[in-house]
Amino acid sequence: MYLSNSKRDIPTEILQTILDFVPRSNLAQLALVSRQFNSIASPLLYRHIYIRTLYHWERFLSCCRSSSIPPWLASVTSLVLQPSPKLIPRSTGSFMSARKTLMTDKDVEAQGYMRLQPVNFDWTGLEFVLAKDNDQQYTDGDETRHDFGSENYAEMNTTIKEAEWLTKVTDMDMAHVITRCPHLVYLQVSGCTQIGDATMYALAASQDDNKVGRAGGMQGLWIDLARQISSVAWMTFVHAEQKRPSPGLHHLDLSYCGFVTDHCLTKALPLWSSTLTHLRLCSLYSITDATVHAIAEHCPHLRLLHLTRCFRVTNRSIISLATSPLAATLTYLSVAFLNQVNEEGVKHLVYCCENLRFVNISGSGINPMFKLVFLKQWEQARERKQWPKIHFQENPVLLF
Repeated sequence: MYLSNSKRDIPTEILQTILDFVPRSNLAQLALVSRQFNSIASPLLYRHIYIRTLYHWERFLSCCRSSSIPPWLASVTSLVLQPSPKLIPRSTGSFMSARKTLMTDKDVEAQGYMRLQPVNFDWTGLEFVLAKDNDQQYTDGDETRHDFGSENYAEMNTTIKEAEWLTKVTDMDMAHVITRCPHLVYLQVSGCTQIGDATMYALAASQDDNKVGRAGGMQGLWIDLARQISSVAWMTFVHAEQKRPSPGLHHLDLSYCGFVTDHCLTKALPLWSSTLTHLRLCSLYSITDATVHAIAEHCPHLRLLHLTRCFRVTNRSIISLATSPLAATLTYLSVAFLNQVNEEGVKHLVYCCENLRFVNISGSGINPMFKLVFLKQWEQARERKQWPKIHFQENPVLLF
């Protein structure tokens, strides 16, 4: 009551500073205190939109389609869509009884399932994808694309009941949402396979007459598995980013995107040469050494690079990475299933990249008969230089 009676005496600047430290789970209640509180708490509450169910996506979509656009949409800076939390059948008896207090969405309940995990309202969905000192949380295994702690793709049951809701996100709906969120700079839509050109054109477009929207460009873009995007739409996005005053993309994931060619990347990478730190290009069968040479030339701050199943990449370009400026920053690397990259290429990276901590060599061209010998030699060479030890990951390759 004292807060209610004295709220008008709190200067807006001080209240803004206070609410910046309030957990997101409490902001909804604070927004109801007064108009002053609402005007400050709402932008903070809706700054990050984190969606994990089809039901919540449809609710968010309805807000964007509303004739009276909610003012908080102008505050959205990140949109993260991920598979649903783990589910269990409701018919699990005593275990279900123990979980009675766990909130379950109506769409899940109607399908005979219930949540195994509670919703963490303090999470934004960017905790791991933007981690600087915890990259191993999402680098161990390119098959999983992203590894968000214990909730990774490998552990998800990819049935339509649990994970496949992402495939129902249409291109036009996503484009409409982006249009309504002019300050969006982080877009994580991995697995939304219907996303295509309309989404990229929406990202490229200016959002108002004053051209304020995304003035500094995108900062994080994860569109892996979005196979409907064309190279024309991608280049339209790149040209739009070139016109931004200070393009600053840090994270880029184009894995499994069939449109990606050497041209798409060699034209785009110079644009983000001063900012790009994480780049995933898994299962891009069209790219060649030309792309890797461009990475070596234009990405001096790169810390994470995944080239899994980019089969046309060879030793020649991998060696160019070792002699480029990024050798001083590269920490996480995947050359998994690059059968044209053998011990000669990997050796150059081991001997030149002081900060290298993790290398995935599963299915690479390293001679299997002498692999243990090579690993031992590389370990000893780094010990002599007093460099950190490298963890070499090697997943078994199953042949059918």
